[in-house]
Amino acid sequence: MLEFFRKNLFFNSLLLLPYTCIVRIYSLIYPRAYQLNSDEGYVNQLIFTYLNDKPLIQSIIGIALVFFQASYINFIVNKNRIATSPNLFPGVAYVVLASILPSFQVLNPILIALTFLLISIDSLFRCASKFSSSGNIFNVSFFISLASMIYFPCWILIFAGYISLVTIRSFKIKERIQYIIGGVIPFFLFSTYYNWNEVLGKYMSSYLSENATASNLTKGFNTYQIIVVSGFVCLALFSFFKYNDYRKKKNVASQKKIDILYWFLIFSLPMLFFWKNLELIHFLVLVPSLSVFFGMFFLDLKNRGFAEIIHVVAIVLIWITQFQFAGL
Repeated sequence: MLEFFRKNLFFNSLLLLPYTCIVRIYSLIYPRAYQLNSDEGYVNQLIFTYLNDKPLIQSIIGIALVFFQASYINFIVNKNRIATSPNLFPGVAYVVLASILPSFQVLNPILIALTFLLISIDSLFRCASKFSSSGNIFNVSFFISLASMIYFPCWILIFAGYISLVTIRSFKIKERIQYIIGGVIPFFLFSTYYNWNEVLGKYMSSYLSENATASNLTKGFNTYQIIVVSGFVCLALFSFFKYNDYRKKKNVASQKKIDILYWFLIFSLPMLFFWKNLELIHFLVLVPSLSVFFGMFFLDLKNRGFAEIIHVVAIVLIWITQFQFAGL
């Protein structure tokens, strides 16, 4: 099946949609609505209150969103020549990793926020170009801030974007001011809107103040959760172990863009601990960077049969966890 996605062809890109449906089939057979907490912010309240009694619609939106994000990642990787040759493996890896847990199958605020983070990464890659405009610098922090309106820990990635800009270009004072303004404007606009609708106090108390603290780790994890956490830690460590291999035989521009993905991965790890309750769903923030790295890994894997075996095993494990551990 992986051979269908080895080449970057339009028809093959369209195959990602039925592939996403197959991987996330449980969410269509047994659709489940996201259980929104009171401390998840006014924006999420607006989104999920409308969709609360429409679990199937949520599942369909989730599939469409994952398909769009996977296609967007393929576009970013191929346009910037990050891989050794144009391919669709990063998108495939994204679909798998974004569906690997039952809680990932539900439309949730983190999945929505990832769309804005991908736009931010795309803008960062554009900043590495000689013909980059100041608008791209503004967009990097602007879309990270938009993501934090939906999933608050995303604010930490403001630092990842800043460090990335320092490493890929001569980051002038004027551009740094633009970057800061881009990060502040969403908060200003949303605060103005909340104040106008007299919900600013509620938003500040139930979203910012309650979630701007370290996660509650006292409740502990069961065996399944420990295995999942260990799995994601191993995936991240493997990506860092392959750092030199991913940068090998790449031009300087591509190497800088790969470094950007690593900065986002590094800063995604502490994001997990800046939410009131640490749950498995928060590991979704690691998926964008990991999907690109594992897409490159499968592309460079010489034994294609072995790659197919890994892929089939991953799909089977996803189906097993969906039907056996649906509540996690």
